[in-house]
This record gives sequence, structure tokens and C-alpha cells, in this order.
Amino acid sequence: MTKVFDPDTDKKPLRPTHPARAWILLKQGKAVMCRRCPLTIILKYAVDNPAETHLRMKIDPGTVFKPEIWSVW
Repeated sequence: MTKVFDPDTDKKPLRPTHPARAWILLKQGKAVMCRRCPLTIILKYAVDNPAETHLRMKIDPGTVFKPEIWSVW
């Protein structure tokens, strides 16, 4: 599962977003692209109450193309 990192204007990390939603935010002018690979966007507005999400990165040695798996707990 691919996710896009999207910090707000103050560089506070937010919950990772689906790539389709990231492209919609870019087309609407609500975000700017920070990096292309991995796709990272920066929102043009500050988020007052960001939802706190604990992420954990797991390594799956058996995969060929995407060795990382993100899980939310």
C-alpha cells in the first residue's frame, strides 16, 4: 500500500495520504510538491487539530517490489 507523506505549513507531520488524494490537493492548489520520489507534498494551510496516528514500519523480506509495509495501530 503506497502512501504520500504530507506535512502542513508548519512542517508538522500528518497522517499519510493516498496518492490520488495528494494529486487532487495539488491540482486544487491546496498543496505544493516537496519531493517527487517518494512523493511528498506540503499543505499550504496549517491544520489546527491534527489527528495523531501511530505508524509502524515493518520489513517484509519475501516481497520483490515493495519491501515495506505500513501499519496503523
